[in-house]
This record gives sequence, C-alpha cells and structure tokens, in this order.
Amino acid sequence: MGRQIFFGTVSAGLLQGLLATIGCWLTGVPEAPFLGALTTVVSLVPGVGGSVVWVPAGLFLIYTGHPMAGIIELLYGALIVSIGLELVIRRRLVGVAQLPKVFTFVGLFGGVALFGLMGLILGPVIVSLCVAVLKIYNEEVVELPVDTTVLVHDRSPLR
Repeated sequence: MGRQIFFGTVSAGLLQGLLATIGCWLTGVPEAPFLGALTTVVSLVPGVGGSVVWVPAGLFLIYTGHPMAGIIELLYGALIVSIGLELVIRRRLVGVAQLPKVFTFVGLFGGVALFGLMGLILGPVIVSLCVAVLKIYNEEVVELPVDTTVLVHDRSPLR
C-alpha cells in the first residue's frame, strides 16, 4: 500500500506540473517550464498544492495588462490543475478513495504534522491500516455469539 501511495503521489505531482506548464505556456506566462517544475514540487503540500504557483501567475498577468490571459490562467489552474487533478486523477492514482474523505484528510495533514514531508505517504498508510484493523475487529466481534447473561445487572450488594 505504501508503494501505491508513493507512486500515486509522485505521478500526480508530475502530471500536475505538466498541466501547469501547459497552462502557463498557453497564456504567455514567462518561465513556464520553471513554474511547472515548481508546481510539481509544491503539489506535495496538502491543501494549497499547485495553487501557490498558478494563482500568482494569473494575478501577474492581470497586473501587467493582460487581464484576459490572467483570467484564463486562473480558470485553467482552478478547473484543470487543481480540481480536475485532485478530485479525479489523484484519487485513482493514490488509491485511498475507498477511505472516507475525513480519514484521508486526517491521514494527510496528521502525517505531515507528525512526520514532515514523509507523512504524505506514512499518514494515509497508517490511517488505512487502522481502518483495516477496525474492520477485521468488527467482523470478528459480530461473528462471535453474544453472551446476554453478562448484560444483566446483578443487584446483589457487594461483599
């Protein structure tokens, strides 16, 4: 599972960098390959990711007198680089989509808080392991017969 998460995270980061490079190149942002490589690196940061690169690039275009190109860059970054990649592609590549979103969120942020950058991989692995253990425990407890005599409260005084 750790290998799958690592492969998915790296692949999604490379794809996000490639998409950001294409968007920057199409809208005329200077140094598009550098910004794409930077997007690949910062895509590992949960929560903000590539938006750290494409938002300033779009605002730069608007500020320098290219408002239409800036708006296109912002829309492309939001819809393709961030939402499209995060919601569709990264989930399929990383493979933690079977976990509830809250657990994935806690795994990513908790992993980063506890282990630093390596927590991007360790956090979801630990959360997945905990969920698997709880599922196995639940299956074992449900299959065991329940002893109802333990549930009856004994009203005798303690001696």
